[in-house]
Amino acid sequence: MHELAVFSTAVRRLLFAAVMLAGVCGSVAGRADEAKPLAVASLSPPGGQAGTTVVVTAEGEFPSWPVQAWTDRGSLVWTPQEEAGQFAVTIPPDGCFGLHSVRFYDASGATAVVPFLVGNLPERAEAEPNNTLAEATPLDALPQTINGLLEKSGDVDSYRVELQAGETLVAALEANRLLGSPVDAVLELVDEGGAYLGRNLDATGLDPRLGYTAVRDGVHVIRVYGFPAAPNSTIGLAGGGDHRYRLTVSKTGLLTGCLPTVAAAAAETSLRACGFAVPEHLSPITATTANHRSLWAAFPGVPGVIELPVVATAVLPIGSAADEHSLPLSPPFVASGQFTTADEEHRFRVAAVKDQKLQVRLESQSAGFEADPLLAIHDAEGAVLVAKQERDASLSWAAAQDGLVTFAVRDRRGRCGPGHLYRLSVEPETPAFTASVSADQFTATVGEPLAIEISINRKFGFAEPITFSLTGGPDGVTAEPVTSANEGDAATKVSLTIHASAATGGPLRIEGRPQNQESPAPAAPIAVVFGGTTLREAWLTILPAGEAGPE
Repeated sequence: MHELAVFSTAVRRLLFAAVMLAGVCGSVAGRADEAKPLAVASLSPPGGQAGTTVVVTAEGEFPSWPVQAWTDRGSLVWTPQEEAGQFAVTIPPDGCFGLHSVRFYDASGATAVVPFLVGNLPERAEAEPNNTLAEATPLDALPQTINGLLEKSGDVDSYRVELQAGETLVAALEANRLLGSPVDAVLELVDEGGAYLGRNLDATGLDPRLGYTAVRDGVHVIRVYGFPAAPNSTIGLAGGGDHRYRLTVSKTGLLTGCLPTVAAAAAETSLRACGFAVPEHLSPITATTANHRSLWAAFPGVPGVIELPVVATAVLPIGSAADEHSLPLSPPFVASGQFTTADEEHRFRVAAVKDQKLQVRLESQSAGFEADPLLAIHDAEGAVLVAKQERDASLSWAAAQDGLVTFAVRDRRGRCGPGHLYRLSVEPETPAFTASVSADQFTATVGEPLAIEISINRKFGFAEPITFSLTGGPDGVTAEPVTSANEGDAATKVSLTIHASAATGGPLRIEGRPQNQESPAPAAPIAVVFGGTTLREAWLTILPAGEAGPE
């Protein structure tokens, strides 16, 4: 397979060179446009360990080589290797855990972003054949993360672990939620004879996680397989070149979250680890943030990393079944909790203001946790004012009168465990806006203006004009600011026109600033987000005049 890939790459490069030569000679007009554009579908492996250098193959099309790599967080160094598509990725030991969005580019254009995950454990690559119990790959040095691929329909990957009676095995798989793999994966644990010991499908979204305490010494086999993430008429197990996963296996515990489940933007946040076999006396760590939307935390000696959103409020109460908060909370606040016993309910007293509209959001599985939480709001006498039955509910609510109300959170099935955490945010509805662009990359030519259409979502009565400006871009790229009026079509959609004086390329950033004439202080700008992954920067390629971009 490797030799075939090298041969195919060589053939593509020779064909591309031949077409370009023919175009220069004038014998084959326009054939250069038929070459496949630069494109990358996935990375192999799709992640690496902090503090190491790993060789990563970008699976895709490379009409020319080498190309460069850009990442949204900028902490990884991607060095092109001799073979097209290969990079040596240097990962620093600190400050780089979690998800990185990676884009590859050259003078002709750029690829869509692909995900790359950085963890805190040693890593290895899956090796075939491993479909059967007899072929199961032995995992000796645990904990570790395996980078695998369900490469074809019907593929099952198997891994063998020796357990002593009383040892707890934890297996967690990342595929759909962060890597975007189109698979609804399954984790199974069986004994050496194939008898089922444990099974999980959807612990965190479509990704599974399971824990098992051995009742006897012996061989235990973890099996990984999956179904299409988007249900279709297929009857059978899913597979393909983009069905990549990262399987973490540990006998020394696993981090599944921390309390609180967010970090404060304006203050230090003390974080307590939650998970399987987390040491009871593990010291909390302190998170300090500055202008970040999220951060990734790791605890010394605990396998796994966890993402925390960064929030403006510093009021971060933690719920428990033992008692109700004595002091009432005033919105905005973000509450967190973990269900550690069956049928546990957490109650938060809130000082409600008559007719004050509140945005309430309850999250668990969408945030990477396992709970299925339900929310109810009770008045001072205990009567139910609101009861939300849907998973990860959000609602707009206003109290009919001043007074104390109680927000009660419980798991739908009364379940509990290391991953059964939730996040409850309550904030007043204040006028605000968001802005987005559907694409995250653009190609134009010198001398031809490029119009970028910005969609504006005005929320909760936001009616101020908004001026959108180019705040970052390649050298020689300019744009006149454009204003979204508070009425008509321009209230929801405007176009920012880009001009370029020379061929160039690079990240592009646009911000919108409200024009509040009644306030002497300038309003804070809001970043426009691009594409389905909500990047804060798009990619702009400007080609020489007369040169068409890739189709």
